[in-house]
Amino acid sequence: MSRVRILVLTSSTGGGHDARAQAFAEWAFELYKHQVDVRIEQLLEKSSFIGRWGVDFYNWIQKKAPLLHHPYYTLVEGLSIINRDNISFGKRYYRELLRDYQPHLVFSVHDCLNRGYFEVARHELGADNVRCATYCGEFSGGYGYSRNWVDKTVDLYFSRTPTARDYALKLGLEPERARVRGHLMRPRSHRDVLGADKRRRHRRDAPAAAGQRHDRDPRRDNHLREGAALPLPDHLQRLRQRDAAGEPHGEIL
Repeated sequence: MSRVRILVLTSSTGGGHDARAQAFAEWAFELYKHQVDVRIEQLLEKSSFIGRWGVDFYNWIQKKAPLLHHPYYTLVEGLSIINRDNISFGKRYYRELLRDYQPHLVFSVHDCLNRGYFEVARHELGADNVRCATYCGEFSGGYGYSRNWVDKTVDLYFSRTPTARDYALKLGLEPERARVRGHLMRPRSHRDVLGADKRRRHRRDAPAAAGQRHDRDPRRDNHLREGAALPLPDHLQRLRQRDAAGEPHGEIL
């Protein structure tokens, strides 16, 4: 049995939340193998009829009526009031999930699955037995950054960018709980490096594949050079070094 169990809370409002949940699970296995068990739960859809309706309505808005996103966003912001320290919809399902799985960490990658959810987890499992963390995928603050992202009781709050982190602090998050971690992407996105040979082949083959002439495009070359020159985060550089040396990954993150 795995020594550590992590419950990841997500929902299929668009594809980004689920993609980040899957990326986290793959990183956990990449680094710790079977020492860590990760369970991904699409909680809004599974826990209540209202949550499932809200997810379906959100996705319909994105496809059919994007102008309705403004009133929908305002409505969802109301959850920050009614879910201040509890859960209004789907609480029974969530409590049973916590009791059955007994996670050591509850990790949310969705704005509507923070406030109230962490408090219920601590109540069900004991405050000393579970930790709670959030990864916020927003790029910046302001309109569109839901205040539901920020539960002030969170143990660790990971932001994609410094700008998004600063806005979370503005909403009341304590600075010592905040981290900037960059993009949460699958391991292979950090391993697949476009080296010099691949760049040359790309410049040669891409125009032919697109049915174009073999003229060189300076803008494309610049993008390739800039992308290859971007430094990796420290933990990914150490991961690559250990891979090259044939060493075990250990505790990198």
